[in-house]
Amino acid sequence: MSVMMGMKWSIIVFASALVLGFLGMGALGAALYYACYPLLAPFYGNLVNWHGDWVWSATIWAGVLWPFTFLIAGGLNLYLTPYAPVLLRGAGYVLVLWLGAALIWALILAISYKTPEAACAETGSARFGPCTRADIMTGNATPVSARTGAAIRSRRRSWK
Repeated sequence: MSVMMGMKWSIIVFASALVLGFLGMGALGAALYYACYPLLAPFYGNLVNWHGDWVWSATIWAGVLWPFTFLIAGGLNLYLTPYAPVLLRGAGYVLVLWLGAALIWALILAISYKTPEAACAETGSARFGPCTRADIMTGNATPVSARTGAAIRSRRRSWK
């Protein structure tokens, strides 16, 4: 019980961040990616340039998994209390949170990242024919279902 009392603020923030991760619909995960941007961007680029259904679920998973690092940071803080000054423990706390976000994003991206070319081949293009590099960079690659829906709507108009 003394461990829980020593980590009470970490537990409160853990619960709050977990709820925010669910209700934020990926906003927390996206913010975490940009917090770790210097470490992840050389390998995966900008979050805005990613395409496909996997992007939204990846940002949600990152936002839901990250609050568990508060428990790890709180445990480390509790362990270091008799040995380290407050400033050093605070820096360690923040470092654990940042490294946790970077590790979570690295694991999620190792599992589900798709190159823009692969995502474009999977989703298709707003124009007729296959995706081009310009489609990928400008964000004009749209899901095939959206193209099919547009074709159906245009046929409906021609039937009237």
